[in-house]
Amino acid sequence: MIDKQQKQASEYLASRDLITEKQCEQIAAYQKLEVFSLHTELRLLIYFAVSLFCGGIGLFIANNIDTIGHTVVLSILFLCIMACYYFSLKNQAKFSWLKTEFENVIYEYVVLTAVILSSIFIGYLQFQFSAFGENYSVATLLPTVVAFATAYYFDNKNVLSIAITGLIATIGLSISPRQLIEVEIFNNEFLSVFGVILAIMLLGWGIYSARKSLKSHFSPIYYQFSLHLMGIVGITNMTENYWLLYAVLLGIYFFYMIKLSLQTRSLFLFIFSIFYSYIALAIALYQIADILYIWKFLEQLFIIFPILFAASIYLFVILIQKFRRNDGSI
Repeated sequence: MIDKQQKQASEYLASRDLITEKQCEQIAAYQKLEVFSLHTELRLLIYFAVSLFCGGIGLFIANNIDTIGHTVVLSILFLCIMACYYFSLKNQAKFSWLKTEFENVIYEYVVLTAVILSSIFIGYLQFQFSAFGENYSVATLLPTVVAFATAYYFDNKNVLSIAITGLIATIGLSISPRQLIEVEIFNNEFLSVFGVILAIMLLGWGIYSARKSLKSHFSPIYYQFSLHLMGIVGITNMTENYWLLYAVLLGIYFFYMIKLSLQTRSLFLFIFSIFYSYIALAIALYQIADILYIWKFLEQLFIIFPILFAASIYLFVILIQKFRRNDGSI
């Protein structure tokens, strides 16, 4: 619509001899040019630079630990952290529950570096000096608190993701450190229940934040973590004897998440809600077939499995198309 109006405007100016025909052609050629942005590429390069910097510090410590000593290493880390926070605070706008941004985007990554180095610092204290004894949850709680405070004060989504990850690890270590370390979290019913509760809490806080305008632009991150946590924990437990309970729970949860994705216009939530729902439904059908002993009948249907799979993909594409032109319903 705007391009058509611009074209009409340039033609009008040419008809009134206010611009020449050549100038009119030049304007038309310019309007056909597409805007080219390196925003994403530059952000990826900065992420890469932050990773290299933190990795470089790690290599420096590993190669020189015998020479410089642990105290010097901790002092260097502490000074780097303080420098990052100093420059970030110096250039940060006044705190607000609404969205705020640095004038220069580079400071977002300075904040990210500060949080990563803070985690390294606390982890190094625990690993080398056992500062918190065998209470590993404290060693994860401190960087988590730092990350949450930093994320909200400096309005940084990347740091918030680190903070939520730390929260999940902290609570997991508090409940059953041995099973979490040995990657047996899904074999523990209590940890699975905890995962479901935490997923609901993350979703609830995201909704509350959006309604009360408490950094409402953080809500999608809470939704995403909640969705993945519920999907992984729920689907894993659908292979157990109490699968029906999780089937009902996931059905209600994913139905709500699909509605939420339509309300918030989040394609990410929509796609993964459908994806997890599809897996959960397949496992539920498997469990039902196992109970009813109808495997022989299902074996007859195996020959049309490619057709069913293709139909599922087609239906998924149709749903995505309907989502893109969504009017509020699927």
